[in-house]
Amino acid sequence: MPLTKSGLKVMRKMMKEYGMEKGKEVFYASINKKKAGSSEWHNKKLAIKKRVAAENAVERMKQNLIYTMDVLGIDKIELEDFNVSISNSNPALEIDEGFDLRRLPLSCYKIVTENYETNKIEIKKYLKDNGLNIKGLTLIQKPSLRIR
Repeated sequence: MPLTKSGLKVMRKMMKEYGMEKGKEVFYASINKKKAGSSEWHNKKLAIKKRVAAENAVERMKQNLIYTMDVLGIDKIELEDFNVSISNSNPALEIDEGFDLRRLPLSCYKIVTENYETNKIEIKKYLKDNGLNIKGLTLIQKPSLRIR
């Protein structure tokens, strides 16, 4: 959790008084118990930004690994602690903007409070079962990375 200047100052005092580990425990316990003034010790917005940035970095690393393995023609990497493999994901349905969904049969819809709502699962099934290629509807199969 990112700390403000005042949070770092309070944490240092507690670590000096209680020792390194115990001081951190007391500090974070004070925040969790919402001790007076403790809300000023950490920056939640910055923590959220850092988490999102870390998640984006992980996604970029995965995409880079998929690309590199594809270029090298490698499907699987076996290491002592874990394995990495690439497999095709389930196809995703992409509906082009402007596609007239009324062209599809009623089985591709579900009724939600008296209104029709498209059901992508049924549309994918309809396309697969009937072997159809309909302009404006595309089944996309992307590689997925598995780390075990």
